[in-house]
Amino acid sequence: MIGLSEDKIKFSVTKLGHQFYTLKMYSKHLCQTLNERGCPQAKSFIITYPKWLDHKFNVPFIRGMFDGDGSLAHRSNHEWKWSLVSTKQCGETIQRIILDQLDIIVNLAYISKTKNNTYELESNGNEKVLKLAKWLYQDSTPETRLDRKFERLLELEEQQNNRTFLRQDYKISNDEKLNIKNKINLGHDLNALAKEYQLHERTIRKIKGEVIVSSLYEKIATVNGQPITAKYVKTLDYDQRMSLVEPLFQHFRKQGWLNPDNSAKLKNSYKKLCDWQPDLNVSELFNNSSMATDICKYFCHKFYDATEHNQSTMKEVFHDDNKLRRLIENRLGFDWWDKEDNDETFNISFRMLVQGMRSMRLVPSISIFKPNIAKYMYLKYSQPGDTVYDYSVGWGGRMLGAASCGRKYIGVDPWTTDQVSQIVDYLKLDNVTLINSGSEHVKLVENTVDFSFSSPPYFNQEVYCKAATQAYSNGEEYFYQVYWNNTLNNIKYMLKPNKWFGVNVKNYPKMLEMAKEVFGEVVEEIKLRTVRSHLNKSAGIEKYEPIYIFKNSK
Repeated sequence: MIGLSEDKIKFSVTKLGHQFYTLKMYSKHLCQTLNERGCPQAKSFIITYPKWLDHKFNVPFIRGMFDGDGSLAHRSNHEWKWSLVSTKQCGETIQRIILDQLDIIVNLAYISKTKNNTYELESNGNEKVLKLAKWLYQDSTPETRLDRKFERLLELEEQQNNRTFLRQDYKISNDEKLNIKNKINLGHDLNALAKEYQLHERTIRKIKGEVIVSSLYEKIATVNGQPITAKYVKTLDYDQRMSLVEPLFQHFRKQGWLNPDNSAKLKNSYKKLCDWQPDLNVSELFNNSSMATDICKYFCHKFYDATEHNQSTMKEVFHDDNKLRRLIENRLGFDWWDKEDNDETFNISFRMLVQGMRSMRLVPSISIFKPNIAKYMYLKYSQPGDTVYDYSVGWGGRMLGAASCGRKYIGVDPWTTDQVSQIVDYLKLDNVTLINSGSEHVKLVENTVDFSFSSPPYFNQEVYCKAATQAYSNGEEYFYQVYWNNTLNNIKYMLKPNKWFGVNVKNYPKMLEMAKEVFGEVVEEIKLRTVRSHLNKSAGIEKYEPIYIFKNSK
């Protein structure tokens, strides 16, 4: 027992009148022992969870940390929050212990404003917080706990025991739930729905989750009954994550290839496109928007068969065992495991696998022309009611852009019109004509088109299928001298005098030079700016693609 003299205990009063005592002890042995046990000097940013600690002491140890650096906060709306501040390394261990003992996923977030190793464990939800706090203070005594925080636990417990509603009051009828789901599908605001049905916002979000889970494409995979969510994966160490690779591989092999299957938000996506109004005074456009592209992917399954010359398609990557395992490892965060500033994890679903293929550059970035970019082009270079001509329909992005702003759309494509026509039927689009043919063969009535632009194929850079109807299938001479030459001259014939022609082409100067021979010099240029994913090797790099605009002088 260390003897305490009066000069080692100091009494103080804060500016707010709070009294406290400071105890100072001087012992070389005590300092050395603490250091050996993992509690060094200036420990705040370097402390780790003690590996020597017997597991039966986990609860009192974490309780001691919580009494010192934790909080049990009561908010004004009767909602409680449990939190504990520590280092990333220590926080991750405590996170795993809580998950193992209580089956509760506690968030771990970086909170330092001074770029130090400061993280916060956090949990919300009164029932979850109560379970966590009761676990911490089980078997504690006044000598082994901080009573001030223990009293907060008692306050929370009393509140939950004396609620004016019972748990079953959270329940709603199946008819009401169905109505809420329908309104979520239509894009109704979640907060407004909570007020309308007098439900907590969390209940509405839970119902929204049920809507998403109904989609196999977006459904989170489970292993032994555990959903493999991004939050859950963050709690796992290297070996635990690695143990998930094989069962996840077997899960996706058994499930097989999936196409997007959730149509719940498609009509709302189109409505957003119709409501969106671009600034027509700018000439540089951000090309990373996904507005309404979900419509194209839902109906155009041929998108997943497209690739670049000598590259794999998405389906081929999925059916390659080695590549599928590598893809799963990437989604579990192994590719940046040893990077302090990046612990990216994902909900493991089929949708996230497809996203990972592009992030890892396992497949080329076959793109869908952005419907909002198309809308900008039609608004800028044509008038309401004008007839616009698309000489390469592709996945339907330009068609959606034209329909969203009241243009009469004529589109030509030898491969995708069957699937794009399903979009027309689903959205009940008027004034859309699709022609199943190559643009080199289509020559409509003279002077009937008000504006024509597209993003044509670049010889054999992008390979859509091996059919002879594809211009690149007949060789380079055919591509330029028949396909592209005839397309340009057909458009010039159909396009009214002094109307606009546009082409989105990059790094294929011969196509641009041939366009100049038919239409004269470029009059305007629209730049499409794309920011590449931060997860691939080109992180942070921007790229630009031009749309060249010509005027049809006859």
